[in-house]
Amino acid sequence: MERQSLFLLLVTVGLFLITGCGSKVVETVPPVDSSIMNSNMPSLRIAVLPFADYTTGFSPDNALRRQVKLEAAIGHELSRLGIHASINEDVIQCLADIGVIKIIDAGDRGAGDRFLEKELGSGWSDEMRSEIHKILVSARSEEGIGIQTKKIGLDVGTLRAIGQRLGADYVIRGRIIEYEVRDGRTFNPLQKGILPFFFDFSSNLIFGVARSDTYDLWQDTSLGGLLGAAFGASANHPFNAPKKETEIINGGHPRLATALVHESGGFEDHEAYNAAFWGGAAAGAAYLAAKGGRVPEAVVQVALALQDTRTGRVLWSNRVEEEVSPMSVWADSRARTQVDLAVEEAAKSLVADLKNALEALPGEVNTPEPSVATRKPLARFPAPHVGGKDKGSKAETRPSPEEWGS
Repeated sequence: MERQSLFLLLVTVGLFLITGCGSKVVETVPPVDSSIMNSNMPSLRIAVLPFADYTTGFSPDNALRRQVKLEAAIGHELSRLGIHASINEDVIQCLADIGVIKIIDAGDRGAGDRFLEKELGSGWSDEMRSEIHKILVSARSEEGIGIQTKKIGLDVGTLRAIGQRLGADYVIRGRIIEYEVRDGRTFNPLQKGILPFFFDFSSNLIFGVARSDTYDLWQDTSLGGLLGAAFGASANHPFNAPKKETEIINGGHPRLATALVHESGGFEDHEAYNAAFWGGAAAGAAYLAAKGGRVPEAVVQVALALQDTRTGRVLWSNRVEEEVSPMSVWADSRARTQVDLAVEEAAKSLVADLKNALEALPGEVNTPEPSVATRKPLARFPAPHVGGKDKGSKAETRPSPEEWGS
């Protein structure tokens, strides 16, 4: 019987070990299902240009990675509409060839920058990573990284050169306004934890908002010490009061009896001892609570604009800001996870509104400009001709803005 039990135990353990030898696969970004693409949206020729980056806060991604993430997210959402944008590497090469940007080879950066980039992905604290990020930003301000901008604004001639080189009728330009990770200010106990919620809520209610994290720590520890001392003064643990025993002498008659009280064990000043013990314990708990309860909040604000490569006219523009934080203390609280989700949500919102703008564009066919004779405009979504005289062409009538849905 014992052998059978031992055999079953070994078989169970063996099966458990075998099932644990596989790999867990989680598809965080599913591919676009080409069979259910939006068939009502015609195939447009669009190129997504690199974004102007104006961010200054702490970010887990460097400048080049911010560009790649946003361009990939927007391109992914455009693919859902049946619009396949130009390859990003082709766009970069095109801009470099016409002198808009300069490509900086990774070898041009020093070993110090590469070391700091590696350290940013290590398990440092948020404060330490923030300091490393500041040093890296200071170093990159002189050296540049990946792409160096040589020309911020794009005139009509540059846009036409981009459109002719890439075969694009429209370009999407954008600005990265916010792309950072902040300490979220919330009083949700499911996000902060019970103790951080209690001490933060109480200290803010009594003292108000502190000027710095150091003052906030002092407020929490002082409040915890006072509350612990107040409740500990009436406690009987861990320091007990002396045990009292009453002895009756000459108990023949109540009037002649004498009561003697004997005290044994315990502590005479147990109230003070308990107040000090529980005050210190509560202050320690408040200190630990102040060090915890951090809720990372990713903030991504992006502005996009759709521009015609033939006329330089802006046909659509919009912006969005997404703030993402963990729903509870059990959720994934890594800063990179929050940033990735904010980027995806921002891309979804902007492309959804861009889809409405593309559907509102007119469908009549215009004559192509002589300066770009080799290109043929789209049948349903041609770009409007701005009135005026070009070399070798006659003056054209300027259409009203209402006709173009702007």
